[in-house]
Amino acid sequence: MTSRPEDVAAELRRDIDTIRANKTLSTEAKKARIAQAYIAAKGEQQQRLAAITTEKATRKRTLERRLFSAPTPGPDGEASYRQALDRAAQATTEAERAALLERAELVGDEPLARAVAFVAFAHAEQAVVNLWLDTRPSLDGAANELWQASHGASAATGDAAWHLHYGIDPPAEFDGAGDFTISQIAQQEEANA
Repeated sequence: MTSRPEDVAAELRRDIDTIRANKTLSTEAKKARIAQAYIAAKGEQQQRLAAITTEKATRKRTLERRLFSAPTPGPDGEASYRQALDRAAQATTEAERAALLERAELVGDEPLARAVAFVAFAHAEQAVVNLWLDTRPSLDGAANELWQASHGASAATGDAAWHLHYGIDPPAEFDGAGDFTISQIAQQEEANA
């Protein structure tokens, strides 16, 4: 698999140019070979998109664990954190969560502070999350990365933006035909070969 999505499109353009320049092929044979190259490139792009999507999801889970896992390992720490999560979820407004975070910070209740930050993060309450990060500068980079992945522009557009940027349009030979029709042309050539 080609490593970068833009390389797939560039390789397809080169392949199509080579096929078009081949004087030994008939117009129909050229069209069939171009169809095969196009379908193969689309498949590679789909594999690449799946790999990128998996990489992003894995990275997001890693960041979530780093930021919001139970601060004290073990059964007691996890039970305490679950209780803190329940308590943080009961705060229904951003102001209530900010006040709860301030109290947790004041008394040194790290499980509650982390739980409030988790709930605020889920509600996209940047002010509360930043309040939590003010005393945890070592987490700032991870939090910013997770924020962008969860709430940033790329999270909102997702796969659609990827397709607009790296998508492969059908070659001119197919005059607006869809991928199904192009795939049939490619398969007919394979059957005739």
